[in-house]
Amino acid sequence: MTIRRILIPSTTEHDCDQRLAIGLELSRRLEAHIQLLFVRDDPDRIFRDLPDLIRATGVTVKQIETDGKQAAERNRTSFERVCDKAGIRSDGKFEDLHATFGDWIERVGDIEPVVALAGRVSDLIIVNRPASTEMGSERIFDAAVFSTGRPTLVVSRKIPDSVLRHVVIAWNGSLEAARLIGHSLDLLHAADRVSIITAAIGRSAETVPADLTTYLMWHGIRAHELTATSASSNVPEAILACATRVEATMLVMGAYTHSRIRQFLFGGVTHHVLNHSEIPLLMEH
Repeated sequence: MTIRRILIPSTTEHDCDQRLAIGLELSRRLEAHIQLLFVRDDPDRIFRDLPDLIRATGVTVKQIETDGKQAAERNRTSFERVCDKAGIRSDGKFEDLHATFGDWIERVGDIEPVVALAGRVSDLIIVNRPASTEMGSERIFDAAVFSTGRPTLVVSRKIPDSVLRHVVIAWNGSLEAARLIGHSLDLLHAADRVSIITAAIGRSAETVPADLTTYLMWHGIRAHELTATSASSNVPEAILACATRVEATMLVMGAYTHSRIRQFLFGGVTHHVLNHSEIPLLMEH
C-alpha cells in the first residue's frame, strides 16, 4: 500500500510535538503529507452521559467548551511552529501531490468514531503508547488499531534519531502479521535496513523467514534474517532482546487478538512487547 497520508490524532491531554517529528521524517521519505486531527469532547454529550459526576465537580458546559478550545489553539500553534521550522506549509494547501505539507483539522465528538473514520481514509496513523493515566491515549489507540484497518505506529517517550534506520519485523506467519506487512511495503521500502526476527512458538511451519525474505525481495526490499533467542525461552523477551541487540529503530508486529476487550485483546507476546518496547511499534489488527 502506498503511504501518502499520515494521520496524527490528538486531544486535550496530548503534546503532539514528538509524533509530529516522526511524521515529518516519514512524510519526507515517503512523499506523504501529515494531517493533525484534534478531537474535542462534546460538552453536551459529557453532561448527558455523566450528569452526576460533572455536577459534583462544579464544572459547567461553558468551561468544558472554553478549555477544549484553548487546548485546540495550543495544539494548532505547536503544529504550525513545527511545520514552519521544517519549512513546510501548514495550511493544508498544496500545488504538488508529491510535496510534503501539513493539514490541521478539528472535530467535536466522541474520540473513537472520529478517529476511526479519519483513520480509514489515511494510510498510516501515529499514536502515543496507551497509558492508564491518559484516558484519551487509550481511546485513540483502541480506535486506531482495532477500528481502522490501517497500520498504526505506537510511540513512547523515547524515540530514535531515525525510525527508518533499522526496521525489524517480528514474523510468525499469522494473518495479522501478513496483512500489516502488505500495508507497510512502502514504509519498508524506504527503510535503510530491514530485518526479520523469528522465534520458536509452536508454529515452525509458518515461521520460515526465507518465505518472507523472498516475498519482500520481489518488492525490491532486501531483508536480513535473525533468530530471537532467550535463556528463559520467553518469546516476547527474546524478540525485544534481539531488537535491542541489532539496534532496531522500529518493530513491526501484528496485533494478535480474537477479543474486543483490550485487556484480553492481545496474546502474551503482543501485550508484553507493547508494554515494554522502548522503540516505536508498528501494529495493525
